[in-house]
Amino acid sequence: WNTLAYFATRVGTEIPGVTPVVGPFIRTLLRGGEDVTGATLTRFYALHVSILPALAFLLVTMHVMLVQKHGMSVPPDVEASGGPKRMMKFVPNFLMRDLVGWLAAMGLAAPGSVDPEKRMRRLYPRTTIETARETMAWVRALIRPGGR
Repeated sequence: WNTLAYFATRVGTEIPGVTPVVGPFIRTLLRGGEDVTGATLTRFYALHVSILPALAFLLVTMHVMLVQKHGMSVPPDVEASGGPKRMMKFVPNFLMRDLVGWLAAMGLAAPGSVDPEKRMRRLYPRTTIETARETMAWVRALIRPGGR
């Protein structure tokens, strides 16, 4: 925690707290008590790593199911001309096309997270890592004379 995070959480939990009738209950539920404490941090962490992703997954699933049930919309001029509606089976056609897109996106994003230090060394051979280590050694020498 730092001061900015503490007060941002305090203000953020006060906002639903002013809702008539249920406000104080919602504020206490979010905070895990009357004050902003470690329990608040734990509750917000649980919310961000479990409840929000599950809710996003549920909404995306509902969206895909509704698109499959009702079909995709077409531009008004195509609809007015009575042109044929393109239909695609979800399994395997749409699913495989979507999977290929996601794998391509992850393939472009993932290499940077596998070994970031190696990648940084390749991109910036001298400036980043060695300079930071030398700077820290210099700072340590100032703090601890004699190298202890």
